[in-house]
Amino acid sequence: MRSIQLHFTFFVLYISAASNSAVEAFLSSHGKHHHKNQLQQRSPVSCLRSTEPKKDDVSPSTDLLEKAKKLRNEAQQLEQKLRENPKATRNAAAANYTKVTRPTKLEESIWTFSYRFSSQPKDEDAEDLILPNYSGKITVRLTADGYSEVVSNEENQLRIGKVWGWDEDYSQEDKQKYLLFSMDVQFPKTDPLMAERVERCYLQCRIDRDPNDNSISLNEGTVTVKKDISNKSNGLWGIFQVSGILTQFRYVGDFSSKPAPQPIHS
Repeated sequence: MRSIQLHFTFFVLYISAASNSAVEAFLSSHGKHHHKNQLQQRSPVSCLRSTEPKKDDVSPSTDLLEKAKKLRNEAQQLEQKLRENPKATRNAAAANYTKVTRPTKLEESIWTFSYRFSSQPKDEDAEDLILPNYSGKITVRLTADGYSEVVSNEENQLRIGKVWGWDEDYSQEDKQKYLLFSMDVQFPKTDPLMAERVERCYLQCRIDRDPNDNSISLNEGTVTVKKDISNKSNGLWGIFQVSGILTQFRYVGDFSSKPAPQPIHS
């Protein structure tokens, strides 16, 4: 009988040791080494009933990994939105305009003028003086009541203040029609003759019409400034000594024209 009791005692101890080893191996693989001492104090039965970790026994490392994963997903979603927003904004702005077509009348037409001109005409008496040329683009709507509305302006060094009303003129010399308008321009302080001064520039281009579809194109644009030449008339026009009694338009540059997209009216 004593031999049977000893065998039974060894069998219970063996089962207890095996159960503790299995639980420790399971918890070790999931990073829960800090519960080892508590599990060793449990009975074999309690150990066998506690093979699954409790909800409150989540390790700090697992919790940090979950938070990092969540933050990474949020960052990726935000980055995707930032990439899509500029494109969506451009598409929304483009959706407010129709495709570019040549207009059949000047009224309510929109044009982009690309200019290049200097502040003053070339002076033959000052051959060593080099005047810089200023380039840029300006988009203008020619309203039905004769005004000029600036749609956009891409200035480069100089500043365009006001664009004055437009007019259609018929030339008796070449039997052609011309578009005329003017704008006030302030030149930069680096200009050798017109530093930070305002000059009114006059723009003129020929109006051509396509006989097939009656569409309009603007060609051979020139930029001029009005100069007083009474002092060079040898007194012929200076009887009353009135400044500006004799003026002429002097060439300072050129510009090209192309139709701009028309807005969609709701």
